[in-house]
Amino acid sequence: MKIVIIEDEKFLAEELAFSLKSIDSDIEIIAFLSSVEEALIYFDQLRDLDLIFCDIQLTDGLSFEIFKDRVINTPVIFCTAYDEYTLEAFNTNGVDYILKPFSQESLKKSLAKYNWLKKSLVKENINDTSEDQLQNVIIIKFRNMILPINLKEIALAYIEHEVVYIHTFKNQTYVVDKTLEELFTILGKEFFRINRQFLLNRQSVSLITKAEHRKLDIILNTAFDRKIMVSKNRVKDFVIWMES
Repeated sequence: MKIVIIEDEKFLAEELAFSLKSIDSDIEIIAFLSSVEEALIYFDQLRDLDLIFCDIQLTDGLSFEIFKDRVINTPVIFCTAYDEYTLEAFNTNGVDYILKPFSQESLKKSLAKYNWLKKSLVKENINDTSEDQLQNVIIIKFRNMILPINLKEIALAYIEHEVVYIHTFKNQTYVVDKTLEELFTILGKEFFRINRQFLLNRQSVSLITKAEHRKLDIILNTAFDRKIMVSKNRVKDFVIWMES
């Protein structure tokens, strides 16, 4: 596993490297970076690496600036003495967040989480090689976990009080840090926007009945405690979509 460490305190960077290699002898530290500026220069080129361990408060600014200014798809484990940046960390390639002083156990847990996430994503993509392949999973931040949810597991998505949720066929509901419009783009043709509030998976529809004012009532094949209706101006397109 190839790892880059971004840390402005040399002793802590070396201690982290030693701890990581003692956990897994196959780990290779390919670079030590000590500032936002140095990291921006380093990531001017595409790099072959698996994981980044990154402090947040560096001498010349917050490390989040690195990921805003460069396209970096590598997952990041943030190591910091402050817990005030948790949300922003998970919105910036973050797969985990370790508070200093870190322990051998906390590093093991973070590496295990990274490996679990990596295997989950690879499993979802295996045997799928179509050129027009859409995104297969969506990443959900749930409590202290990062969950890859297969798009096929999502029964519907909806917005309520300006918060966007997905509801799965396993009757699990999660908050999503995307707009309903962004989800509609990600979820693809198996989903239809039946009204302003709901996106519906074709496979979740059990029964359709006529309702008042030329609307349609939808009965789902999964447990969901809200009434779902197709707005009258979407009925024709919805029927065509169901038959396609």
